[in-house]
Amino acid sequence: AALGVCEVRPVQWSEMARKGLPAYRDSQLRHGAALGVGSDHSRWTAYCEAASSVDGLEVSGCVTRDGELASYMVTWTHERVCHALQLHWADAFKALHPTHVLYFETARERMGRSGIDVFSLGRQTLPAMTAVDRFKEHAGFQREPCTVAVVLHPWLRWLLVNPGSLGILRAGRRSWGGVGRLRHLEVLEAAVRTRLP
Repeated sequence: AALGVCEVRPVQWSEMARKGLPAYRDSQLRHGAALGVGSDHSRWTAYCEAASSVDGLEVSGCVTRDGELASYMVTWTHERVCHALQLHWADAFKALHPTHVLYFETARERMGRSGIDVFSLGRQTLPAMTAVDRFKEHAGFQREPCTVAVVLHPWLRWLLVNPGSLGILRAGRRSWGGVGRLRHLEVLEAAVRTRLP
């Protein structure tokens, strides 16, 4: 849908400072995450100014005919690998599916550069989000094995090493219907298995 009414193009960080905040805020709120740098316009502007000074850090945007930023992707290129770091979209443009065309066009453009051999979308989410995984695979990306370790603060780790602790959390997740952060118990389970050298 976005192809007919939008174009994917580079977005300068100065333009991000003016237009990127709605997409950032909407995405953070959808995921239940803190607004952080998006909590007010001055913090967002400072963030964009700082980002503009980082070598290899670029933004591609899905921009409507009216010049509004429907979605954007931040990438960083280092040693012939282009890493997709962030992808955000504004709720007002949900019906356009602005991330679909953004994924495709950004990957195509970056891979067309002579200095880039790989376009990476990063690791799979933990816990896994099957809809996101299916979307990435449908877009043509491939999974590759990658070892992930979760390192907790020593006090929290000490609590979780107790065999009964995870059992209590698992029981709580079942009885409370996966409420709150208990839905993400997989992260804590991975942390218990992580051994530091």
